Amino acid sequence: MLADLMKLLPPPASPAYSNPDWARVENDHGIRLPADYKAYIERFGAGCIDDFLWVIDPFSSSSDLNIYKGDYFRKSYAVMKAEFPGDYPRPAYPAQGAFWPWGFTENGETLVWIVNDEPDSWSVALHSVDQGEEDLIACGCVEFLCKLLRSEIHSRILPEDFPSGGGSPYRFVPFK
Repeated sequence: MLADLMKLLPPPASPAYSNPDWARVENDHGIRLPADYKAYIERFGAGCIDDFLWVIDPFSSSSDLNIYKGDYFRKSYAVMKAEFPGDYPRPAYPAQGAFWPWGFTENGETLVWIVNDEPDSWSVALHSVDQGEEDLIACGCVEFLCKLLRSEIHSRILPEDFPSGGGSPYRFVPFK
């Protein structure tokens, strides 16, 4: 699936990481991450897709792009859930059915996994800016990106003009 994505979204000339310490990241944060996400990060690293979508990179030096950005989204959800419990049904991580952020948009929408069973079986969901709305897409993150760039996903959360009308190949700009 990563090869399909690389046809739609050419990666940087060199892989972002040759031997990242996934065990440290997973142990430090109490989570096992999906294999397709790890492959994406190892090849692409931190950067922006089509000037709009960012994938959280746990190894990034930027606090706006590393795994701590996901902490921000989870804490924001918890605050809103405390005030409006009927509008925010997801339990806190690590409970089954909780979410774990893996990306975000320039508008503030969040791309998350719904945590159930084994990481490679997690589905993607889109959360609105206030995280009160959710679109569930039954696939992993790399398949989701492929479908999104092929305009096969229609969401009430993402703007209609994303991805851009320019078509494939789309542009990936690495974070420096």
